[in-house]
Order: sequence, then C-alpha cells, then structure tokens
Amino acid sequence: MILRIKELLKDAGHTLEELSEAIDMNPGQVSRFVNGRRRTNTEFLEKTADFLGLAVSDLFQARELNVVGFIGAGAEFHPIDDHAKGAGMDTVDAPPGCPPDAVAVQIKGDSMVPAYFDGDILVYAERRPDIDEFFNRRCVVGLADGRILVKTVRRGSAPGLYTLTSFNSGPIDDVVIDWAARIIAVMPR
Repeated sequence: MILRIKELLKDAGHTLEELSEAIDMNPGQVSRFVNGRRRTNTEFLEKTADFLGLAVSDLFQARELNVVGFIGAGAEFHPIDDHAKGAGMDTVDAPPGCPPDAVAVQIKGDSMVPAYFDGDILVYAERRPDIDEFFNRRCVVGLADGRILVKTVRRGSAPGLYTLTSFNSGPIDDVVIDWAARIIAVMPR
C-alpha cells in the first residue's frame, strides 16, 4: 500500500506545515512519515485523516502489479513478458510486503492442483541462478529451452540437471534450469 498524503494535501490546498500544526506534530517527523522514510503509526494516520476529512483507508493507494503473461502448469506453455514494456494483460493489487521486483503471472494448466488452479495468479520475485536453495520447494523456474513453469524442483541424474515434479502429471526429468524464484503469493481467480 502506498500513502497518498502528499497528493491529498495538494488536492485540498494544504501544506505539510499546515498538517504538522493541525495535528501537533514536529514538521520533520511528518515529512518522514509522508515521504516513507519512517513507518507511520495509527495516531498519525487517524489525525491526518481527520484533518483531511477522510477515512484512514482513503490515505492509501493499493500498488498494482501487471500480469505479464501465462506460466505453464501442465498445459501448453505461453511465454511471459509477451506484452509491451510496462504493460500487461491485466493488473492485480500487490500483496502486502511485495518487493519492487515482483512479477504476476497467470497459471495455465492443472498439473499443480490442489496447490494452484488454472487461472490463478502467482506473484514471484527475485529470480536466482542458485537452484540448490529451491530443492523440494514449489517455485517458478526458467528453463534453458525458454519455458517458464511452476513446479517442485528435485535433483536430476547428474550435477546441473534437475527433475521437475507436479501433483497431476509425470516428472520432467533432467532439465537445465537457468533460474528459479520463490512464490510470494497466490491469488485465486
């Protein structure tokens, strides 16, 4: 969630100094709250909302993530990032605590049911080349052949090769994984 206090003050014709005076708080502290350099507290939010004649919830704007494409979970694979830079096929509200590099994708297929269903939105972040930390975990994987899938990573038959497993289809044996990413959130559709 993003604080919109600066924008709301400007729209109402007020300054940070006027807000500071009205809520009896040090201007430097108010500035740090408003600019995100310090975590806000309930008292500040309630007093600010009162000053602006709004509900506390009106002080926030949900951060949105673009759904940049499809990710394979047993069905025909559709590459992600297939939209113009900065665009997507849809948008979703970012989950709380979502890092700035997070990506949202839509699942195609049913190989990971009951964990993930066709049409669900997955949010993942921090693509890493070190695959070992993902052993026996469900994650998003980018394969050397260009496919991007949601699977559980297992050791393959030789170093550098991996087996990908799912709930409802056979394993994909001995593939090369370029990167893996942890799943931050699942949003049912």
